[in-house]
Amino acid sequence: MIPHDNIWHNLSTLTIIMFAMAGIEIIPTFANSVKDAKKNLYYGLMFSAFILLGLYILGTIALNLVASPDTINSASGLMEAFEIIGHRFGWEWFPRLMAFLLTFAELAAVSIWLLAPVVMFFKCTPRGILPEWLHKTNKYDSPKNALVFMGILVTVIVLLTNFLPSVNLMYQALILMATVLYFIPYLYLVVAYIKLMDSTYKYLLGFLVFISTSLGIIFSFQPSSDLTGGYDIFIYEFELILGPVIFIFIGWLLYKFKR
Repeated sequence: MIPHDNIWHNLSTLTIIMFAMAGIEIIPTFANSVKDAKKNLYYGLMFSAFILLGLYILGTIALNLVASPDTINSASGLMEAFEIIGHRFGWEWFPRLMAFLLTFAELAAVSIWLLAPVVMFFKCTPRGILPEWLHKTNKYDSPKNALVFMGILVTVIVLLTNFLPSVNLMYQALILMATVLYFIPYLYLVVAYIKLMDSTYKYLLGFLVFISTSLGIIFSFQPSSDLTGGYDIFIYEFELILGPVIFIFIGWLLYKFKR
């Protein structure tokens, strides 16, 4: 949804929108399962990117035509929007149908978001940096131990967000924590792009991407307007800062004591 009210209390919303456009780059991890991947994967990604962009724009316009941002919160925004649309047009069956379809869509999304990073990280990392048991795969060539470890880690993180006063803030904290961790590697990729590319516009493009990514990270720490108490703001900021710091520290330890 479009940010509203005081723009300074909605800067984190901009970061969430940036994060919503990310993720398509994890698809190439399944390139070995695509026929003629060099051709089909390239055109498939380009085609999908334009479709996703168009659907995001049209969906946002459609929702704002029937509901205002004040009536929809982050955690249950889709279902609330579907209920408003169903009530507005007299389609009582519409929310239930969309909930049914959304369930299958979310299951597919969770599978991709859980499997693809694990495949990239635990199967592509050189031997000796990570514990050997994390590299073990099952008969389907999936890193089974790494998936179980990731599931346990995600569960612990979700439980820690229970200190926040509402489900909406829990959802926002998890999204923004993921966004910060997701954007940090892109800063290194920009530097690598500038060093490796031989292009006239590499400095301009690299600078723009670096600045926009850095602002996305900074805006993540802007407290939401829903936070009014000093203690709630402290817990919110503490979790947003502590989460990325812990993961970066774990990565540093693994690399430092690699065998």
